[in-house]
Amino acid sequence: MYEFKDPTGAQLQVQYVSPEDKGKKIMSQPQKETDKKITYKSQIKPATSEIEPVPEFKVKSRPNDIAVIVGIEEYQDLPKSDFSSSDAKLIRNYLKALGFQERNIEFLINEKATKSGIEKAIEAWLPNHVKADSKVFIYYSGHGAPEPKTGDAYIVPYDGDPNYLDVTGYSLKRLYEKLAKLRATEVIVVLDSCFSGIGGRSVLAKGARPLVIMSDMPMISKNMVVISASQGNQISTSSPELGHGIFTYYFLKALKEGKKAIVDIYQYIKPLVEDEAKRLNINQSPNITPDIEKLKGKFYLR
Repeated sequence: MYEFKDPTGAQLQVQYVSPEDKGKKIMSQPQKETDKKITYKSQIKPATSEIEPVPEFKVKSRPNDIAVIVGIEEYQDLPKSDFSSSDAKLIRNYLKALGFQERNIEFLINEKATKSGIEKAIEAWLPNHVKADSKVFIYYSGHGAPEPKTGDAYIVPYDGDPNYLDVTGYSLKRLYEKLAKLRATEVIVVLDSCFSGIGGRSVLAKGARPLVIMSDMPMISKNMVVISASQGNQISTSSPELGHGIFTYYFLKALKEGKKAIVDIYQYIKPLVEDEAKRLNINQSPNITPDIEKLKGKFYLR
């Protein structure tokens, strides 16, 4: 048996048959062109994410702090939101490393993140678990959508339909109203989504035009901060090279590099997200509410 390799990398096997073996069953034959086993070697080395593995933060346990994490990558009837479910899993692992208890993290991804599932997590599970000294962390990664008539922003659940947001979506106004009623000391909301309807992690009702100007940011309570992936009329996107939503990637990178306060995290990631987005030919700039001056000395994750 002889083995040869042609320039394409195909492997050929040739068996010599002696005259004495004529009439016997040949166990193997020269391979036809269509039977060649061609092995291709990738010229691109997969990027290794700087935010993995999850670091050991060496922090104390946080038995009363609560989190709700929602990541929707695969939708029932809508395009994918790339990396949203894997980003949500990584956020959960970081929170556990920061001292959050597994039992105090409500985790919803893909088909579990229906409208009723999100409502139950925010409006029933969360109030039942919060204590007076609790800090609450809310994370959402997935599609957002604007209501064309009002400009109100909606989270789009797994089973959501941008044509019927008032019935199938979960509005940010409602989210902030429910969070404001919690007896928690602090509430941190992190949104890796966009609500402009012009692409990225946003969808739009059929026949509607993307919104240039959205309605004003809903009022939030004094014990709440909201940090989002983009401005109201921008796209929030992901990077195939990084393998994450770019906002979530740099948010976690900030934590890994020692940032503790939400203000410090925001100031660290804003230029990095903007630059990464520009490399993808996109305008994306993270936003924080309220103003930085009102947040000093508050909202720490470590």
